[in-house]
Amino acid sequence: MAGRRQGMGGSLAALWPIGVFIAHGAFAAATDPPRRAASEILPPQSTTPIVGIDGEQISCFLGGVGGGEFLNAKALAARLRGPTEYRLYNLAGDGGVAVAPGPPVDEGSEGECADLWRHDLALDPRRAGKPFAALRSSSVNANPLPKTLESLEAPAPEHIELVRNFLLRRNISDPEVKIIQSVRTDLDGDGIDDWLLNAVRRQPDIAAKGDYSIVLVLRGLKQGFRTYIIHDDITLEDSPYPSTLWVNEIVAVLDVDGDGAMEVVMNGAYIYGGGWDLIRFQNGAFEYVLFCGCDG
Repeated sequence: MAGRRQGMGGSLAALWPIGVFIAHGAFAAATDPPRRAASEILPPQSTTPIVGIDGEQISCFLGGVGGGEFLNAKALAARLRGPTEYRLYNLAGDGGVAVAPGPPVDEGSEGECADLWRHDLALDPRRAGKPFAALRSSSVNANPLPKTLESLEAPAPEHIELVRNFLLRRNISDPEVKIIQSVRTDLDGDGIDDWLLNAVRRQPDIAAKGDYSIVLVLRGLKQGFRTYIIHDDITLEDSPYPSTLWVNEIVAVLDVDGDGAMEVVMNGAYIYGGGWDLIRFQNGAFEYVLFCGCDG
């Protein structure tokens, strides 16, 4: 199967291409504020659960942070008793508060749905249609949003060219570049813009050569940026069968564990399943640390 981590070879992310690119105006931050002071980064508290809420208001309990470490749903669920108040976040920012009246529930089984947990929240129906990542209100970080967070309606020309060159290197001749999400943010609080690019081309009925689903991160440096792959799924041959591409939506950028660096929350799906991922940057690579759903 194609799967959500196609092309990563079990590492969790790749650097592509190796090297540093000189930034154009779109990549350079307008200001250069200092990194967060140590006093702004709160010490770890006992439990910080995270729940994905899709546009149909269906929950997926990923687990979260316990004792300063990321824990999967099974390990963290035992720590939650009674009602839990969550605050909702997405690329538009803070979406308000919602309460989960009961504990998380294991809805999976052995095999491809072993990581399927739910933690249903009492949600305002007016929020339907919008996905959220929900963090416990008394979380590790009282303000987990990055200082910069903007979802652009149209991608920068430089980003279109970067994606085009990436696809050419992946043996797609004359690629059709479709960037469906272009997110400007600051992943480490250094005041330099980082970018998340989500690009997808997929035929509605069959798998076609040149289809793809990729998510790239452009990490801003003082004089350029470095490109990382966090999802890479390419179709190189025509097929009479439906596409198996795993297609993602970037839902939120949050500091879940309170260390001053942001994690990325994505919701994805393909023909055989779907689910939520939490991804962090550590030791020079992006790492998938939490998942909820059925990944086939």
